[in-house]
Amino acid sequence: MKKYLFSPGPVKSKQTVEINYHHRSNTFKNLYAEKCNIIKAEYFTNDYDVLLTQGSGTSAIEVALNGYLSGGNADHTKYVLVLTNGSFGHRLYDICKTIPGKIVTMPVQSVDEALHVLQSSTVPFDVFCGVAFETSSSTYNNLHNIVEYCNNKGIITIIDMVSALGYYAPPYNATAVCSSTAKVLRGLPVLGIVAYRKDSKPLIGSSGYYLNMKRYIQSKKDCQTPHTSMIPQLQSINSANFFDRECIDANCEALSVIDSTTCFTLLGERYAPVLTFKFSDKALMKRVIKALKKNNMEIYFNSVYMKDKFQIGMFGHNKKAYKKLNKIIKKICRK
Repeated sequence: MKKYLFSPGPVKSKQTVEINYHHRSNTFKNLYAEKCNIIKAEYFTNDYDVLLTQGSGTSAIEVALNGYLSGGNADHTKYVLVLTNGSFGHRLYDICKTIPGKIVTMPVQSVDEALHVLQSSTVPFDVFCGVAFETSSSTYNNLHNIVEYCNNKGIITIIDMVSALGYYAPPYNATAVCSSTAKVLRGLPVLGIVAYRKDSKPLIGSSGYYLNMKRYIQSKKDCQTPHTSMIPQLQSINSANFFDRECIDANCEALSVIDSTTCFTLLGERYAPVLTFKFSDKALMKRVIKALKKNNMEIYFNSVYMKDKFQIGMFGHNKKAYKKLNKIIKKICRK
């Protein structure tokens, strides 16, 4: 029986990989340049350069935060505003606190609050960090106005688009956008993406070693990486495999059970890269999960911290597969 993977990432993949060159060869240099250019051409303007980092989307975020929070005058206290309206916003906040130097980090709980604080506070903020799509609750944070305001005030903006890139447009002229090859781009996991504005390079400092942004930029000049690279992950980047908003919306539309049952509540967005289902009846939720597994359908559920909800990634398969998924959920919820 065919197996289906409906996680928020990675997607189902069958790879046959031949590695007959090393990461300092001309073949690798050409590969690295090609894949960076594919991502840049698809999602960013010529004002940006693209780096591919070793690790999940978190590696890209840590590279960018290391770079921009360590730049400038070391004696200057940096004030960082972080949007923390979910687990991944808190991840940004936690990473900021690990970076050495004079850094003061302030959390805010909503997009409106963030813009209000930026506009009215006497604190001279240097950096704003936020998640465009808070996957933990399927919440879209529209950061375009914040980025526009920050650009006018000379405030650095670092945007987490790990689950958002390919569905939502990056905020115009954000200083840096961080993502992953494993979600909507449908490549192999554990490869991060940092797209940074070229004119922001003087603002970047040197912090960390493995996730040092300056080292990545220096290596990129020769189309290389600072460390041994994940060649299979690079090979898996193919624009023909990228999903887009139209495709994901069609998959979301196929889950019509969302609009016809009261067995669960949909958290956050109805149309999004990841949908979050919250159940008041945990026994019913377990029956749904069991029925899906019986039909070789794997969704995302972690009993440690997802007691009453599960998530479905909307970029795993085509619309036909989601209709099958819908049929099973609908059948269990009717009982």
